[in-house]
Formats: sequence, structure tokens, C-alpha cells
Amino acid sequence: MVALRRFGSLCQLDPLDHASAVALFHHYAQLNHSSSYIPDEVLVHEIVKRCKGSPLALEVIAGSLCQQPFEKWQNMKQRLKSQSIFESNKTNLLCYLQQSLEILEDINEKECFI
Repeated sequence: MVALRRFGSLCQLDPLDHASAVALFHHYAQLNHSSSYIPDEVLVHEIVKRCKGSPLALEVIAGSLCQQPFEKWQNMKQRLKSQSIFESNKTNLLCYLQQSLEILEDINEKECFI
């Protein structure tokens, strides 16, 4: 569950169900027939499962994997498998987000997230 403050009141959001999480992931990873690499759905589901329904995690991870080769997807799966981004401390979480930025090669894309 995610808690957000909006206009002074607390709003609690439940995590996305798996089907919605996969749909959101597909959107941000831009998985369509024109993609240079279309991953196996098993790999997609493994990565989505590790995001635990968090829209922010899904968007950041999917966006960082968009148009990336198989090796980048495998590396991400391994990193998520070794430690959940939600179980890490603040320093580890920042390092994880930094790694997501490092995948981006275009400086303009990186600046959008900084």
C-alpha cells in the first residue's frame, strides 16, 4: 500500500493487480512489434512480479528497459531477484535508481529523470 498526501489529506493506494501491472509495464517498455527487442513474456512477468504492483517502480523499470537488448533485461531481472527495491535501504534505493538511469544512453533522456 502506498500513502500519498494530496492537498493536506492522506490518500492510500493499493498496489496494482498483476494484469494491470503487466499492462502498465507494456506501455512504458513500449512492447510492440516495432520494438528492436521483444522479451519473452515469462521474463516480463518475472520483472513485473518483483515490482510488487508499484506504478512508480513499473514505470521507471519499464522505461529504462525500453528498446534495450536481451542482456539488459536479464541483468535487471537478476538485480531485482537478488534484492527487492522495496526491501533496500534509502542508499540502496538511490543506487538502484542510478543504475536505471545508467541504462539510458541519450543524455536528453537522462535529464528528463534528473
